[in-house]
Amino acid sequence: MVVLPGDPVPETRAAVAEAVAGRTVRAPAVADALDALLDAEDFVTRLDATYGLLRRQDPRTEEAVTRLGTVPPGHEDDHRVRAVWRREWERERP
Repeated sequence: MVVLPGDPVPETRAAVAEAVAGRTVRAPAVADALDALLDAEDFVTRLDATYGLLRRQDPRTEEAVTRLGTVPPGHEDDHRVRAVWRREWERERP
């Protein structure tokens, strides 16, 4: 799994992100793999990677949220987007 984020096929990288984002495995190699996916051109891959880091309470989450970018139309009701927004809301209101 750790090698797959470097796969040249975007669909493979997207599948890796989706497969591990919602899991609770806290192995550093998994978080590193998610971090490596934050530069993906595909919004959903970046979203999965951000969500995965958020669920692991990884210190790279803040940067991941920044790198996620603008949420495209049609994704506003996605549970992962809502989790990111909820995190941002909670950080702004201590």
